[in-house]
Amino acid sequence: MIRTVEETAAAFARAFARSSSLWLAEEAARRRGCAGAAAAPAEDAATQEAAHEASAFPLERPLGRVTEAEAAAGLVELKRLSTEWRRFGEAPGWTVSWRAVRWRGLGVKTELPARIAVDSPESLCRVLHALRVPGIPSPEGWAAALERVLELIDRFARLDGVAKDQRPTEGRARILNLLKALRPTGVHSSSDMADEDFRRLIDVAGWLLEHPDSGLFVREIPVEGVDTKWFETHRTALFRLWNFARGVMGEPAAASPAEFLAAAGLREKPVFVRVRHAGHWTGGDPDEVVQLTLERLAADPTDPADAPAVLIIENEQTGLSVETDPSVPILIGLGYGVAALRNVPWLAQRRILYFGDLDTHGLAILAECRRALPQTESVLMNRAVWEEWRRLAAQEPVPVAKRPVGLTAEEAALFDALKAVKGRLEQERIPLAVVNRAVAEVLSGEAHRPEAPQN
Repeated sequence: MIRTVEETAAAFARAFARSSSLWLAEEAARRRGCAGAAAAPAEDAATQEAAHEASAFPLERPLGRVTEAEAAAGLVELKRLSTEWRRFGEAPGWTVSWRAVRWRGLGVKTELPARIAVDSPESLCRVLHALRVPGIPSPEGWAAALERVLELIDRFARLDGVAKDQRPTEGRARILNLLKALRPTGVHSSSDMADEDFRRLIDVAGWLLEHPDSGLFVREIPVEGVDTKWFETHRTALFRLWNFARGVMGEPAAASPAEFLAAAGLREKPVFVRVRHAGHWTGGDPDEVVQLTLERLAADPTDPADAPAVLIIENEQTGLSVETDPSVPILIGLGYGVAALRNVPWLAQRRILYFGDLDTHGLAILAECRRALPQTESVLMNRAVWEEWRRLAAQEPVPVAKRPVGLTAEEAALFDALKAVKGRLEQERIPLAVVNRAVAEVLSGEAHRPEAPQN
């Protein structure tokens, strides 16, 4: 049967989602004199399809065929679809090809739409945006995205250093690599990043590249509107743009966003860890609670070798109240900062127990802890505990979008159950006696050891 306008618009929208960054790259390469080279071989079928679409304008889609039996059952619908496609083919930049058909049994001879073609991304955006297809920008939005890409190229791709005869290869490769690096960040889209944030992004990246050993804190970067919150919100985009530019310059890059500050020559604020049972470091009361810098926790000459395990507890009240042997250091309230514990070498040789809120963020922090310390075991973070105490739960305001990698099957089942109802059971709501018993059982070996995390 003939496809409807809505079905075909959805197919073009999928092509836009797959290939729009490549379309931007190809148009930018043309405007900067870097067009003409064949695309590099793609690694998978989806990338191959996107690469084909990037150079396939006019972009075409078949509209289907109709058998005589289908025509007999739906002549009125065929007439309606034909009228709709004739009107659609009048849109600038769009062409509908027609096929003559004859059904002898019906005594009908007519033309039916066979293929639809669009000549450019601009024409595609003009019509699909007017049809309110989700994810499709207006023609003005597409033009603005292209201008952003061209500005990024001019600031960071260093095409002026590429010989003219190398531009279709080396120059085009740089443009494609820039778009590939920035595509996940939405930098080129005003709907994903406001204009003022885009301006700050390129100004900050440019300043960092010009001052690779500044030794400044983030708040001291001399770019208007930049503070710690802005920097952390845009850290991944900065990291990707800075890494790309450093690669073009032939300079070392950062391995991850977490290492970006140090690699970019910025000074990091000391990380403080609240520690209960801190006698190992202070030599005083074994139940003392102190704030230690991460460096002190990692490098203090006092040997914590007699500590059988380390307990990481998210919330302050539980961390200060849980009863366990004073030889077990308790690290309190790290949140997502738990990732910094990878810089404490002796922790890799200890049992690590983690107990956080039973919500999606608590499990995401657990996964982050396990990435830093793969031997991490969770305490009371399973569906059975959730079901037993869910009557005391509240609603989680903004759950984690996607289940994190690194949870056990039991923890993953809890994540799915919590996300389904936006459930949040703060760890303080679980009676302290239950927590004390669970910690004691894990430390004594009475509780079963968890299975290995899933990939």
